Amino acid sequence: MGFEIRQRTGAVLSIGMAVTDLIAGPVTRDLFDRDSIPVQLSTHPGGDAVNVCLNAAALSMKASLCSAVGKDPNGTLLLTSLQNAGVDTSLVRILPDTATAACIVVTEPSGERHFLTCQDSFARITPEGIPDALLSKVGFVSLNSYYRMPRVDGAPAAELFHRAREHGACTVLDTMICRTGNAMDQIREVLRETDLFLPSYEEAKQITGASDPRKMAEVLAGTGIRAFAVKLGEKGSFVTDFVREKFVPADETTRVVGTVGCGDTYCAGMMAALARGADLFAAAAFATCAAACTAEVPGANGGIRSLAQVEARCRAYQERHF
Repeated sequence: MGFEIRQRTGAVLSIGMAVTDLIAGPVTRDLFDRDSIPVQLSTHPGGDAVNVCLNAAALSMKASLCSAVGKDPNGTLLLTSLQNAGVDTSLVRILPDTATAACIVVTEPSGERHFLTCQDSFARITPEGIPDALLSKVGFVSLNSYYRMPRVDGAPAAELFHRAREHGACTVLDTMICRTGNAMDQIREVLRETDLFLPSYEEAKQITGASDPRKMAEVLAGTGIRAFAVKLGEKGSFVTDFVREKFVPADETTRVVGTVGCGDTYCAGMMAALARGADLFAAAAFATCAAACTAEVPGANGGIRSLAQVEARCRAYQERHF
């Protein structure tokens, strides 16, 4: 048996970071040897979970966000952007005593990015209060900032995923780099409740101790996850349901402006395609094309204008590669 989802409801609940991004670039590595560098500056809604929600909404999914923001202008910017896109923000905590997370994203000419962050609000994100009624309505519960949320990581995430599965939802996990302790030890109980695991290459390497995607899959095969897609940047992704496997190439027609949010868009694209009946590998192709749209704009979202846009791009991509 290959990977199949339990229901194909086109709705997602995403839990994770909400951040205001100030994107600066292009910047070369002699930045600190010069007193002034002219760059392009732009402000965007960001953070893994916000990116997933905004891109999922652009792909005609119903999206809900569980996160936390401050009672400040950055929080207002995020909430307004989400609500204007039709995202349900009723589970976003508004904190009067903590600033909204903010990030200065410095991009190199190649599109590679580096982050300077203020992230106190991450510690205030909690899955408490997510009602069973919502879990019964969504097709996907997506945790998108693992290792950064002390009130979510570990047992709370595993319990939430267990509840989600009981209601028939597909559980989707994406991570950050683990900064403390053994990465596998800190995620093992959550993997047991995870259907689809979508880390980046560096994250998967840290968790598994392997550098080859197939070796990563061998390590993860015994954890309980049902499918694994490791994002390989400009090399595409490696996707397996532990029965079949495929390297899915990047879209070589992409005109890269920046890579901020591409992984989050890939996650949203996977869920949108699975919800519409695609199998795992066709969903990965669609996700690749969705991520390419994000790579062509400065921010982590906004590159996807419509579902039809990504479908057309994906048809052309599949004609070239499959």
